[in-house]
Amino acid sequence: MRLVTIGSQMLLVGVLALSALVPFVEGRGLAPVEPEEITLQVNASASEGDGIYNMPPTLSPIVSISPSDVPTASSVPSTGSTADPSITPSLAPSSKPSSAPLDTASSLPTSAPTVDPYPENPAPSNPPKSYFNYDTSPNAKYGPGSTKVNKTLDSSTEVFYYEENTWQNVPYDTKDDYWAEFGNEGFGAWKGVLESRLHKGNQCDENRRQSPIDARDSGHPCEKSHQIRTNPGDFEINDDVNIEKQILPNKLRMKFARRLCPACPEPDPPMADFPRYSYGFSDLLHIDIKIPSEHTIEGKRYAAEYQMFHLHYRREMSGSIGIMIDFNETSPHNEALALAINRFWVTFNSNAAECGRMLQKDRNLVSRVRGMLGLEMKDDNIDYESWDKFSTLMDAPESTVGRKNRLGGKGKNENHRDLQEHIDVGKATNDRARNPNAWDPYDRDWLVKSVWFWHYIGSLTEPPCSIMNDWFVLDKPMIISKSQMEELKQLLFLNVDGNCERTSVHHEQSVARPIQPTGDIEVRRCTRANYKDDLDPE
Repeated sequence: MRLVTIGSQMLLVGVLALSALVPFVEGRGLAPVEPEEITLQVNASASEGDGIYNMPPTLSPIVSISPSDVPTASSVPSTGSTADPSITPSLAPSSKPSSAPLDTASSLPTSAPTVDPYPENPAPSNPPKSYFNYDTSPNAKYGPGSTKVNKTLDSSTEVFYYEENTWQNVPYDTKDDYWAEFGNEGFGAWKGVLESRLHKGNQCDENRRQSPIDARDSGHPCEKSHQIRTNPGDFEINDDVNIEKQILPNKLRMKFARRLCPACPEPDPPMADFPRYSYGFSDLLHIDIKIPSEHTIEGKRYAAEYQMFHLHYRREMSGSIGIMIDFNETSPHNEALALAINRFWVTFNSNAAECGRMLQKDRNLVSRVRGMLGLEMKDDNIDYESWDKFSTLMDAPESTVGRKNRLGGKGKNENHRDLQEHIDVGKATNDRARNPNAWDPYDRDWLVKSVWFWHYIGSLTEPPCSIMNDWFVLDKPMIISKSQMEELKQLLFLNVDGNCERTSVHHEQSVARPIQPTGDIEVRRCTRANYKDDLDPE
C-alpha cells in the first residue's frame, strides 16, 4: 500500500493498481519501485471537498493494464480508458521560456566540439638551426617572445618589451638566407648592395628600430613632397618564371625576376620611385602576404598585410610598402588579387600532387612486398580502400585537378583522405579577372587605394630582423571578399610539402611578429595637406 500525503489530505492509493504494473515492469527488465512517502503542496485556494488539487501533471500518462478493484476518487466512475498520449510533440515553444541560462557549466562536453580548421603544427623534434615560429606562449622554444609592460619612473608612460625572445638565437648564415643574394657572397646585379646592413647578423634582440610598429602620429612632420610613383613592368601573372609563387612557412611570396645587370633593360620588373630617393626607380624584389597584418594603424590590426620590398643598386635600404588588407561580410571580390590567388593555388596543388605521388609510391611498394610474402594487404597506417580512386586522381592532367586542395589532416594518411574529400574541380576564378595575362602589383583600382602613408625607418619582421627597411605604411587598406580571405588562410595554413608534412609555422592563425616598441623611431604622417595625388585633376 502506498501512502501519499497532500498537505493535510490523505489519499489511499489502491495497492492492486500498483501490483498490476509489476509484471509489466518486470517483463521489461525493470525493477519495481519500492513504496515511499511523497509530500505534495496543496494550493490554498482549493476547497477541501473539491477533489481537485493544483498539482503539476505527470510527465506522461500511465495506462492501466487492468482495472483497479478500488474505486477512484471521482463520484462518477469512468466508462472508458483515458485518451492515448500524443504521438508527436507540440511544435510551439513553451509559453514560459526559462528566465536565465544555467549559471553552471554542463558536466558533459558538447556533442560536436568546435574544431580549429587550421590546427597548429608542432615544432619538429630536431629542427634546423634556422627554424622559428610564432608561438607567443610563455616558455615557447622557438617564438618571438611574450609581451611584458613596464611603466616609466613617473608612471606616465607604459613601455612594453618581449621576454623569452628566441628569435635572437636564429643564426644568420649569409650562404643560406634569402638575403644572401645581396651580401658580399651574393650573386647577380645585387651582390654586395646590402652588405653593410647584413654583416651585423641577427638583430632580433635590438631595442630600437624594430618592425612592425603601431603606425600613429608622433608629431614629426612629413618630409615627402610627392607620392610613390610606380611602373608595373611587363611581367604576366601566369608567368611562373618571372613571377615565382612560393608558399613559405610564414608567408605567401611572389618573387620577381632580377635584372641581369643594374642598367639592363630586360627583364623588366615592376618599379617604384620613392620620394626623396635621388637615384630614381627601385626594382620590386618580392611581395609577401602576411596573416594577420603585422603593422597596426592607430591600434587597429587588419586581416592581412600586403608587403612590397624594393631595392636600388645604389641605396643600402629596401623601400618597403605595407598595405593593409580588410574585408567584411558583403565586401566585393578583389579582381586584381584574384589573379595572384589563382596562381598560388597552382603552387598549392603542385605541392599536394607531389605528396600524392609519394603516397602512391608507398602504396605500390607495400603492395609488392606483401604480394611476394603472401601477406594480406592490411596496414593501419594506409587507407587501402581509396587507393584506386586516389591513383586515378593523381594520374589526371594538372588542369583537371582544380585549385582548392584543403589538407587539414596531421598525418600522411589523413592528408591523403582530405585531398580525396576536398578537391574542388569546379570552375576556376580566372573568369572574374579583367585580363588573365597581365598584372599590375600597384593597381590603383584594387590594390593601392591611397598615396598617403606613415613613414619610418625599421627592420625586417622576421629573423635576421636586419635594420634595413624604409617603411611606407599606406593609410587605407585594400578590400577583398570574405571568401578570398578564407582562400589566403587555406593556402598558407594548409600547404604540405613533398613529404606530406604541413609547412605552416602559424600560432593561433597568425604569422605576424608582435608589435615592437616605437622607442626612438620617428614616425612621420604624410597626408593630402603635404602633396596631392597625381591623378587628382588640376
